[in-house]
Amino acid sequence: MAIGSALACSSSIEPGLSEEFPNTRGSRWVYAVYDSLTEERDTVEVRVAEETQMELWGELRAATRWRLAPALNDSIWYVITTGDTVRVWSGDEERLTALKFVYVFPLEIGRRLAAYSCLDSEVMARKAMLIPDGSERTAYFIQSRGVCHNTLYREERWFAPGVGLLSVNWWEKWVGVSRNETWKLISFQLASD
Repeated sequence: MAIGSALACSSSIEPGLSEEFPNTRGSRWVYAVYDSLTEERDTVEVRVAEETQMELWGELRAATRWRLAPALNDSIWYVITTGDTVRVWSGDEERLTALKFVYVFPLEIGRRLAAYSCLDSEVMARKAMLIPDGSERTAYFIQSRGVCHNTLYREERWFAPGVGLLSVNWWEKWVGVSRNETWKLISFQLASD
């Protein structure tokens, strides 16, 4: 499964962002996932596993390592923050391999964000949404589009500050093949700092 997204905050996150972007060790989110190419449905748990350091643009930076279970193509994610910006990368135990998402806080309608280097992302809307614990939270709709390596991509996600990723729909199309992958949050538990 191809999707990887931002969900959660720890001591490696800049002051003030921890309320916006949960990233504390022990936090976890469980998603119902569907992949149209394989026609598989599964449940995926994403958890903030540990604090670490990773090299980014020639500098060693504080990061948190997130793990996905069952292991998917991108089964390790890293979250690195600088100022008001949160970057989510896929990687392995030793290095960052691909930039997944960028969040710039506070989220605002019309704000352009970056995802993969060849995708253009923008915060398009805001609305109150019911989350799995039964409460209502303000969520932001983020849309990404672009062409990478002869593949057309489109992504739509809902992100709730203080909770994380609520849902994502990912479409990709290349040489006669199209694929849709969806993630929907079904439960979550946020750890305290």
